[in-house]
Amino acid sequence: MTPNLNQMQRDFDRIREKVEKLTGERGDAAKSLTAIRRSEFSALASLTLKSKQAAAAPTQAEYNALQSDVANVFAALQKISNVLGTAEIPKV
Repeated sequence: MTPNLNQMQRDFDRIREKVEKLTGERGDAAKSLTAIRRSEFSALASLTLKSKQAAAAPTQAEYNALQSDVANVFAALQKISNVLGTAEIPKV
């Protein structure tokens, strides 16, 4: 049985389109479609919060724990952004 060359070409074009979308080579340039590995999310997924809910004005220790949590999330998001190579997260 001889493969249908037209069908093979359509299959190849569909696969190429999917790969180009995953690598960010196809699509709206303003929207990155680049895929990232699950392992890139490991830093974000493995975070444990040090901060707790406060019932009143936070103490210095509570504030520092919250600030540490925010810094850890920021660093994890920055790592993911750097993997994509296109985005920058501005420092506040």
